[in-house]
Amino acid sequence: MVLTGGDDSDSGGVDAADGGLSAEQRRRADQLVSVFENGTTKIQYGYAENLDDGRGVTAGRAGFTTDDGDALEVVRAYTDKKPDNPSPASSPRSSAWPTGTGPTG
Repeated sequence: MVLTGGDDSDSGGVDAADGGLSAEQRRRADQLVSVFENGTTKIQYGYAENLDDGRGVTAGRAGFTTDDGDALEVVRAYTDKKPDNPSPASSPRSSAWPTGTGPTG
């Protein structure tokens, strides 16, 4: 596995909103998450699949699930920031998303 980008000495442009990481460090951290969640360094924002593991649909770059409601929470947070987006969370039917039906629900 090769993480692309600058070198380890990159510490400029640190942003507290990114956990004190520079933009390059944040990109590398996101790539690591993507490797473990999706098997690739390419960030998989559009990923969604029912893995038949009792957690409903697993979605997004970090494996948010519909079982525990975190997928819906992410979509709603995005909708709060971008109210005109076409996401299903802006629909009245978003409350019908399955939650709490798997082993953790």
